Amino acid sequence: MTQDRLGLGLWRGTAAVAGAWLKSKTAERAGDQAANRYLVDALASLGAGLPGKAAQIFAAQGDLGVPDHSASALPLAEVKALIARQAPALYQRVVALEEPAVAASLGQVHAARLDDGRRLAVKVQYPGVAARIESQLALLLKSAGIAKWFAGAAVAPVDHAGYLAYGREKLREELDYAGEALRQQRFAAGLGHLRGLAIPAAHSALSTPLVLAQDWIETRPLAAAASLPLATRQALVATLVEATLHQVFVLGEMHADLHQGNVALTTEANPRLVFFDFGATLAIPRPAAEALASMLKMLRRGATPDAEAATASFATLGFDQAVLGRMAEKLPELWRVFLAPFSAPGAFDPKDWDFGVASQAVLGAQRMSFRMAGPPWFLLLMRAFAGVASGWRALAAPFDAKPLVDALVQAPAPGEHWRAAPAGRPASQARLLCVSIVRDREEVVAVQLPGAAIANLDDVVPDNAKDTLRRLGHDLTAIRQRAAASGLRPQLLFEADLGDRTIKVWLE
Repeated sequence: MTQDRLGLGLWRGTAAVAGAWLKSKTAERAGDQAANRYLVDALASLGAGLPGKAAQIFAAQGDLGVPDHSASALPLAEVKALIARQAPALYQRVVALEEPAVAASLGQVHAARLDDGRRLAVKVQYPGVAARIESQLALLLKSAGIAKWFAGAAVAPVDHAGYLAYGREKLREELDYAGEALRQQRFAAGLGHLRGLAIPAAHSALSTPLVLAQDWIETRPLAAAASLPLATRQALVATLVEATLHQVFVLGEMHADLHQGNVALTTEANPRLVFFDFGATLAIPRPAAEALASMLKMLRRGATPDAEAATASFATLGFDQAVLGRMAEKLPELWRVFLAPFSAPGAFDPKDWDFGVASQAVLGAQRMSFRMAGPPWFLLLMRAFAGVASGWRALAAPFDAKPLVDALVQAPAPGEHWRAAPAGRPASQARLLCVSIVRDREEVVAVQLPGAAIANLDDVVPDNAKDTLRRLGHDLTAIRQRAAASGLRPQLLFEADLGDRTIKVWLE
């Protein structure tokens, strides 16, 4: 058995143990179900033992169809209560909330009608799902460490801490619906010149970290494209390809989860593509954009990079050059496989193309070593490209990307201005006000509110805890005033043992 096969087998075995453990912990609440399903499905899709959420966001194999997030939905009354508690500005405007709900990975979506007649899509996050996924990530990191200990030198070096840190960063982004609203607005502005693309307008003033409000767009599944004329499907592919290249080489940030549940068609006679769910996005570093552009230009000219140039380009992306040296002769062909949709001579038909399968054919037993030699963000890039290819296959229209490639790879590499923090909140100011209540070593309350909610701290702390807190010397008014005087910088506001439970409140 080769070292790579042995290492992969041990990673998969550990993932199976962790997955079985998670399945055995099935919870009654929707938040528990979502957390377990999110991570169990993640491990099953990759099978390589990457820590928790990282596994789901990094999975880039197979056809990315519509995920199955079917689970027992929250009752409408509970959804209304959540909106009232977590997004009062939105709740005051809603005159009707429609059923059925559309299940998402971390929550559910309802159509809502406002008092001015507008129809919105309101996404509500399952209560407690963030804390549960976070705790399960810790378990899976331990599992990764166990696999490494058993495998010893048989496993290619893996930066466990790096993968977990990156996975946690992306997870926290995806759990923050207020941040998602800002990203959605950014993408809508950056891709607004594409007439064949629609991105629902997100409403930041009505959104919070746990509730997202955006315009409702009537759509039909991407699979419905099969009945459209070839010319219409080719126009849709052109939009998909141009949007992809523009994100990489102009905006410097990609939608990283374009499975077929997040891409749809409008119901117009000449349909447009619709992109949903900007919870998972990927920043493209400037050197990476330049390396991708260099390889793409070379392949478009019909030239083949030599092993040294191909290795250097992957090293620029952040790969371990020592590990790459053991497979250097395979890397030129790997670049050709990876960039095939955009570098093919003539019209490209993706029906027989899958990067996971094709890269396996090139790398063989060294495929996992290659993956583990790269930075965590590259696996997310692979997933983003796999999503584009999946959508292209669903549109079933061969397309020559040469004119778009020739135009867009000449554009300046992405600048930092695109990812600058939005105006209105200093970088040092806390984004969230967090409340955690633990009883019998189990977190029974986990609430995240906008940082500005500190002004209403008395309303955040449960009434049945206020008297005890006062007896222990915690003055909520004084705490609120100190936080305001500090400029709302991230800090622990207080942590108190109330006997039957522990309460912790902090700015993050």
